[in-house]
Amino acid sequence: MAKSLIEIFRLSLFLTTASVILLGCSKKSSNTLQAQYDTTGGTWQVDPSLYRLDKILLNGAVHGNDYTVAGLQTVSRFDTSSIAPSIELFFPTQLNLSTKPEYCGDFWAYGTYGGREAEYLFVPSTATLIGTDTTVRGGFYEWWFNMHDLDSSFSTDAVPSAIDYQFPVGAFNDLGQFFTCVLDSDGASLCLMDLNARKTLTVGYEPFIALSPVVKKIEPDVSDKFSGQTFLISSYKDNFFIAMGNNDYIIHSNGTARILPDILGRFYDMFNYNDTLYAMTEAAAIYRSTNNGENWTQFGSFSDPTFRNCRFFQVDSNMFFYVYSQIARIDLATGVYQEIDDRGLEYNEITSVNKFGRNVYVTTLSGLFYKPASKFLTYLPQSATASRSLKLLKGKVAIHR
Repeated sequence: MAKSLIEIFRLSLFLTTASVILLGCSKKSSNTLQAQYDTTGGTWQVDPSLYRLDKILLNGAVHGNDYTVAGLQTVSRFDTSSIAPSIELFFPTQLNLSTKPEYCGDFWAYGTYGGREAEYLFVPSTATLIGTDTTVRGGFYEWWFNMHDLDSSFSTDAVPSAIDYQFPVGAFNDLGQFFTCVLDSDGASLCLMDLNARKTLTVGYEPFIALSPVVKKIEPDVSDKFSGQTFLISSYKDNFFIAMGNNDYIIHSNGTARILPDILGRFYDMFNYNDTLYAMTEAAAIYRSTNNGENWTQFGSFSDPTFRNCRFFQVDSNMFFYVYSQIARIDLATGVYQEIDDRGLEYNEITSVNKFGRNVYVTTLSGLFYKPASKFLTYLPQSATASRSLKLLKGKVAIHR
């Protein structure tokens, strides 16, 4: 079940190769986004400011005036006044990461196999220390536990259930709750965790985050038996969502849960745009909900099922998605998508895209890249597509009216 770093690199190589062979566009569509080609967009540059040895970057997020990057063994924080990380925390544990770190503003949540034990790991994203005021193991700069530490009904072999590093270990809702799924010898358990985080002052007036976690196992009001590993775990406002087995579930903040019967296929990604929640399924179909995820209708679908690996994000008022090493803008009103100028990112598998300050930053499995935000929305020149093996991302989502 555990994935070694070698296995992660093998998976990355396989996915990158698959992007070369499979990713394409619909040549039958004559629709284009209304913009002029701009050959002055420039290439993406490697950001040299990260002095880490760890170049495997798993996620990035912006919170207020800070941009934090979660790597395999480091968490780095940038602020708007610095071109170098204002703090970089290194946790020297021999981790076999199984999941994509999830961010809540004060810390990153990791899911790991290996090292000391299968465990969850919380690492601060700011210049704070993190620890616990309970008997659960923990220490400065990192706070980690095995689920057995919090609930003795779990065995010491209980592990995070996410299938691989592309999917989150869990999710935080607007109430500060953390939702995750745990695999144990008797199957899978959905867990809602109140972390009860509080900030105190320590020696030197360094802020300290103390956690007093309380775990609540969730039993959905359905006869479906949980089994296997999870795909997407996400949240929107107070609600949580999980794709597991053959079904998708909604979990409310009070712990009630039910199957979402309107969805055909497991969630692979979820995003919101203009107060509407969207979800991508494993069949590359897009669903949407206008009532916080309680009910869903199909919005559209890609013709190529490999687009299920798209991850959507927003920069200013525009929506984009990335898939492997390519980025495209998508107009959700028309369904038209077109690749932007992503020269310099070729074959560097993307894990997140964020606008911060005057730049747009891209984390990858091979380092951090950036480009001025003023040059971000420039389309790939036709001349640049002829000399590469990657097919141009250009086409139209079939919208269901």
